[in-house]
Amino acid sequence: MYKFGLEAFNGSVIALATNRYDELEKRTHISITFQRVGVLTGLNQAFQCVGSILIAPLIKRYPTKNVLACAVLIFGFMSSLLLILDAATGGKFRPRRSPHGDFSYYGDYNTDAMIPICKCSIYLSYAFEITRVVHNEAWLKCRAPDMVSSAEGSQHLKTVLVAHG
Repeated sequence: MYKFGLEAFNGSVIALATNRYDELEKRTHISITFQRVGVLTGLNQAFQCVGSILIAPLIKRYPTKNVLACAVLIFGFMSSLLLILDAATGGKFRPRRSPHGDFSYYGDYNTDAMIPICKCSIYLSYAFEITRVVHNEAWLKCRAPDMVSSAEGSQHLKTVLVAHG
C-alpha cells in the first residue's frame, strides 16, 4: 500500500508541474511544458537509481531501521517543501465551487522551483530497497536462524541481500 501512495505522490507532482507550465504558456505564449516535465521525470528516475546504489553502503554501516527512519523523515521534509512553498507564496486550498480551468488558488512561485524537489526520489528508493532487505532478512531468519543470530552473520546476510537484490 505504501508503494501505491509514493507513486501517487510522484504522479501528483508531475501533474502539478504540467498544469503550472500550461498556465505559464497561456501568459507568455511560450510552450516549455514537455521539456520541463521531461526533466522532472528524468531526474526523478535518475535519483531513484542513485538512491538504489547508495543504499548498500548505508545499511552495511548503520542499522537498517535507522537508515529507514532517516529516509522516511527526509522524504517527508523534502515533499513538504512544495506545500510550504505554495502556501508561502499565496497558495490556498482549491475552493469548492471554483470554475473549471481557474487556477488562481496556486501560489505565485517559479514552477522551475519544483525541479530540485525531485531529489526526494533518492529517499523514496531507500524505502523501496530497505523493504526488500527487511523482507529477505525475515525470510532467512526462518530458514537459517543460526546464521542470522550472530552480528557477523547478520552483516554477511545484509551484504548478500543488497548485492543480489
